[in-house]
Amino acid sequence: NGQLTGSSDPAVMDTTKAYYLRNANSNLCLSTSDGNAVQASASMDANSIWHFVKTSDTGYQLVNAAGEILAVSADGSNVTVDPSSSKEAQEMVIWRTNGGFLIRPAALENEAFVEVGGASTDNGANVQTWERNGHKCQTWVLETVAYHPAAPDFIQGDVDGNRVVNAA
Repeated sequence: NGQLTGSSDPAVMDTTKAYYLRNANSNLCLSTSDGNAVQASASMDANSIWHFVKTSDTGYQLVNAAGEILAVSADGSNVTVDPSSSKEAQEMVIWRTNGGFLIRPAALENEAFVEVGGASTDNGANVQTWERNGHKCQTWVLETVAYHPAAPDFIQGDVDGNRVVNAA
């Protein structure tokens, strides 16, 4: 069925945590490759670790640890991380459903949701938008990740740049 199950209101997301977004059909994670959204095996790769950034009362940007922002393509059919996409193309509304969450690009007039194309279970399969069809390829399970970005290049007290604190 094409009906939303669970809450009739958009979900409120925790913006303080990092997540894998695991597809309920394939068990692979939302990731990026060459500017495109794909599914891939879970790894601590920055392309596969996502944060929610609140953009409106009901909308969020999904930003990966590489700094890429999920967006819907200009024609609304594909999901990308095109840095030139508009803020509107980057805003997503998250809905709770049985078994996980649905992601709907706010810019689309229709009720299209982010899904793995063709319900593929292949590593590297394309992520696109499609009208709500009730298939698990449109459901995303959030898995909290203990992610800590790499240490900064600057170290307090390192006066000669050798990455050793030598001044109090």
